[in-house]
Amino acid sequence: MEDYSKVFAQEYAQIPISDKTVTTELSGDFILPDYQPEIKRLLKISASVLPPSKYIGDSQAEFAGNIDYYVYYTGSDNEVYCAPLTGEYKIDVPIERGSEWSLSNMTGNAEVQTDMISGRVTSPRKLNVKCRLKTQVRLFGDIPTSRDFEGNEGDNEVLRGMTNSTRMLFTAGEMLRLSDEMIIDSRDGEVRVICADGRALISEVSCNEGAVNCRGDVYLKIMMMREGGDQPYTTQRKLPFSQTLQVDGAQGRCQATARATVCELSLDVEDNRILIDVGMLIDATVNKSERVNYIKDVYSTVYKTDCQYRAIRLPWSSAVLNANFTLSDSVSLADTSISPEGSVLDCSGIATVESVTYDDNGRMTVTGKARFTLLLDKDNEYSSADVELPFKYSVDTAIKNGERTMSTVTPCVISSRARIDGERIGIDAEIGLAGNVLEMKDINVLDGVSFGDKIERSRGEYVICYPTKDDSLWSVAKRYGAPVSSLSQINHISEEHPYDSTDSLEGINYLVV
Repeated sequence: MEDYSKVFAQEYAQIPISDKTVTTELSGDFILPDYQPEIKRLLKISASVLPPSKYIGDSQAEFAGNIDYYVYYTGSDNEVYCAPLTGEYKIDVPIERGSEWSLSNMTGNAEVQTDMISGRVTSPRKLNVKCRLKTQVRLFGDIPTSRDFEGNEGDNEVLRGMTNSTRMLFTAGEMLRLSDEMIIDSRDGEVRVICADGRALISEVSCNEGAVNCRGDVYLKIMMMREGGDQPYTTQRKLPFSQTLQVDGAQGRCQATARATVCELSLDVEDNRILIDVGMLIDATVNKSERVNYIKDVYSTVYKTDCQYRAIRLPWSSAVLNANFTLSDSVSLADTSISPEGSVLDCSGIATVESVTYDDNGRMTVTGKARFTLLLDKDNEYSSADVELPFKYSVDTAIKNGERTMSTVTPCVISSRARIDGERIGIDAEIGLAGNVLEMKDINVLDGVSFGDKIERSRGEYVICYPTKDDSLWSVAKRYGAPVSSLSQINHISEEHPYDSTDSLEGINYLVV
């Protein structure tokens, strides 16, 4: 039975107000720090996009943050060096309300990823870096689903509805610091750390009252070489972490997804050990189920009533992703610029999602591509090459209509390695996926009411109504301005079904109004 009441209460539902992908082109000139050797040959540039700060106003959302570049190059001594550089990015997104209703409590987030990066040396200590960012922005706001309507005084009949929806909660934790120590053998010469890279994989996310618990590992890759040695080499470390993020409104039955970004990474060589310090940020999205009450319809039993309605779209959580999978494939060297006589010193990659599709059984398939940049050595001549591999990941969901979804799936290459095997180059990579899929459903909400002249009635008048197949108890009562409860009692109608359901008049051939 629908909740039936004559009391109007102010209630709200969260609806999506923006879901778009924004492409941002960055370009900047950088000068190497004084302690870095001059550039003889540029090898490759990798980037790490740090989570943005956000400001969401009435008409525009702003997301801004830093992007760290890692420039690999050879110096005049023909050795490999890496120069860390930092730039800034800013993304502005206009808010298109698309509704005359007032929005409040606006919130959202932005998933920023590197899509392309290139560099050009303009002088021995100066270079220009170009980078393309792809940002998926999702914004939400509260909209009233029931409110007071101005009009003539009189007895109003109010039809209420109730449905399930999902409220999106966003949070970010404080900087989480990790430390580690790696013992090195100094008998073969002093070690010089060229560069280090850290990627985080969150493998477990759970909610309780007012908090989200995240657990995972940071995968560190350290490139180093012996002073006077033959060539650079890499070593890997894995550091476990856990953090609890405070989220107002989170409950134990909520679903959540989270991402972690390594923001700071420093290594100090001290005697026969390397001291490692890592700083990382975790941001999480919580899907909280809630019941939304709304007003379907209203009419007066005293005055003629004219109603206006509005369709609003509510989200419902269908799937969250905190997953990882292995990508293992190879390509022919003939399709690349890689020499079979060379060796691979380092492999790093970025991944992008190209499509998210669903079959009739609700199975979701994520397809995309991973682009790997290899640092190569052939007879002490260093070079780089790119290899691109497609990937596909599938998971079962509760989605019923894939055309009515709002999804965010963010991939990240956690670790990768490459090897030359005969006439082919093989790559093994671990890719993490953080995702959130909402299925959308529409409801019709009362938007406005106008009360007109008084309903004229004749004393002692009896009206007999023969309902059509599309009529309901509510539609008949509204047509004649009769109280629903009176109409139900006079005609001995069971209140088993909602008033506005055609089932409410099941078996009824006529009604005495």
